[in-house]
Amino acid sequence: MALRELLVFAVSGAVNKSFNRYLIFFVIVAVGLVVSWGQVGKNTTQAVTDLNAIFLAPEKGCLPTQQPCAAFGKDQAVVLGPHSNGLMLKYQNSLGLVADLEAQYLDRESKPTNEVMLIKKTAKNVWLIASSEQAAQVTAIRLRLSTAEGNAVTEFAL
Repeated sequence: MALRELLVFAVSGAVNKSFNRYLIFFVIVAVGLVVSWGQVGKNTTQAVTDLNAIFLAPEKGCLPTQQPCAAFGKDQAVVLGPHSNGLMLKYQNSLGLVADLEAQYLDRESKPTNEVMLIKKTAKNVWLIASSEQAAQVTAIRLRLSTAEGNAVTEFAL
């Protein structure tokens, strides 16, 4: 209501012209911000839909190189913990589906390193992931688990 009265007051000419120019400028900026943020949300939703993945939220403040850490979401869970030659990953879902694993080490800019990941499946939904040869540059690991029902994605800080 107050905005309507302000606009009527500004358009009526009762206020000086410089105020009208500022008012119009701020209205244009506000409309632009609303439209742009709407587009950001739309694009993000589209990207998530295209990926067809469930994002598993990792525990806060946990480092899997020092102690086991969990990530969970919907009906799935992942536990990543230390192992003698790297990391051990265990995955569980409510349907007991067998998963395939893709893993990438990430650098400080969250970009995948060019390193070839050495992954060994030891049992149903249990993998050993070799330590990174570029340990000084690696800050996180991204895991993507694929089942017949869909994908699950998570990232752990290292």
